[in-house]
Amino acid sequence: MRDLNAPEGARYSVVHVGDPLKDPDTGDLLGYEGIYTATASVTTSTNPQKAVLSDSSRETLVGDKLIASDTETPLNFIISSPPANTQGRIIAVVDGTDLIGQYQIVTINRGSRHGIVAGNVMAINQAGEFVTDRGDRSFASKVGFGKKVRLPEERAGTLLVFRTFDRLSYGIVMGASSEIHVADYVRNP
Repeated sequence: MRDLNAPEGARYSVVHVGDPLKDPDTGDLLGYEGIYTATASVTTSTNPQKAVLSDSSRETLVGDKLIASDTETPLNFIISSPPANTQGRIIAVVDGTDLIGQYQIVTINRGSRHGIVAGNVMAINQAGEFVTDRGDRSFASKVGFGKKVRLPEERAGTLLVFRTFDRLSYGIVMGASSEIHVADYVRNP
């Protein structure tokens, strides 16, 4: 690691830069997914410096980034509701699975700019599916081209926010009573 200027024994998280995180409401780029790969402990004070990798969770690649390990997430939270009428969406899930379940980490498109703080509890609602309106009696409907309607949202789980940034936050799904997907809604409980 060239020009790091870190003291011997300094610890860093090694992070692989993943997919872009975009706000589904505005299309704005909110950041990039950071995928933890290992912990790096600096072993020399020369330039370039050497480090030993430990606690590896996946392959570390050339170009992966170092992030100082002094940015710890607090372990204690004051449980609270987000500001009134807060609504957002799940934009990503750690490890990129299709279905999200209890104890999985998700990213939402609301952050400190929107009044979200660590400890906020939010309801997760499944986005209603689009289905053909069976009450439509037109010819188009009878041949399978009828009007599409969106079903109402349904409660699918509960989320606890544990880390916030300006325009996005990370949370853990604390309870799941139904399937949860990327693009499902989060809101006041």
